[in-house]
Amino acid sequence: MPKPLAVNPKLAFLRKIFAKARPALLRGMGTLGRVQVNPSAAAAEVAKLEHDLGEIIHGALTAAGLPFAMAPAHGTPLPFPTGWLYTPLFGRRNAEHALGWCGAAIAFLQDGRVAAAGILTPDMEDPCLIAAGEGATCGDRLRASGRTLADAILLMTTVSADSARLKLLQHAEKVPFHTRKTGAPLMDALLVARGHADVMVATRLSDFELLLADFLMKESAATAKTLPDDTFVGGNTKIVGELTALLAKGA
Repeated sequence: MPKPLAVNPKLAFLRKIFAKARPALLRGMGTLGRVQVNPSAAAAEVAKLEHDLGEIIHGALTAAGLPFAMAPAHGTPLPFPTGWLYTPLFGRRNAEHALGWCGAAIAFLQDGRVAAAGILTPDMEDPCLIAAGEGATCGDRLRASGRTLADAILLMTTVSADSARLKLLQHAEKVPFHTRKTGAPLMDALLVARGHADVMVATRLSDFELLLADFLMKESAATAKTLPDDTFVGGNTKIVGELTALLAKGA
């Protein structure tokens, strides 16, 4: 029997970090809800929110005694195989518009693979906590949707040119399935893991995003596949198989 999530020391550590970070995230989003009609003010508040969250996470990880770093951008390799990586605020454009599809993400890498991770968003009372072999929770255990591609909700890549290249809208009309775009790949992965969407297609992921999305899929009874062009597809096994076959054939 797997250990209960509560006794995993890394998840307990993540809970403590997120308990400190959540008030700052909620305060920041509350402020953004009042100023988001002013683009310059919203951008300044997002920068402040990102700084505040970064300071909280940085301070906690400093005491952990292991290497840690902010997750590098797309195209930059990971700084180490073992240690903590974090992004203080993903979905920054969503945050500027006071949308809840944003948050903080932290992962512990062991020999280049994610061993434990957490995601905090303003819309969830509990953070999402994931541990290798122990599953994922956001209060309750996460289970991906069991739907088929027909009539499914597909979360599209944030890059419109890539959606056009992959012909996702054309496929959606023919199959059919419904499309959405959150503007944040880690949010896509979380929604699929929670069963609030059925499949995600993401492009141009950083190594951190790719590792974390793949980890979250597997620990929520979903599956993931990275295509030869580095397109990431995640959902239940049947949906991923159907969709990757469509993408391989073209329109």
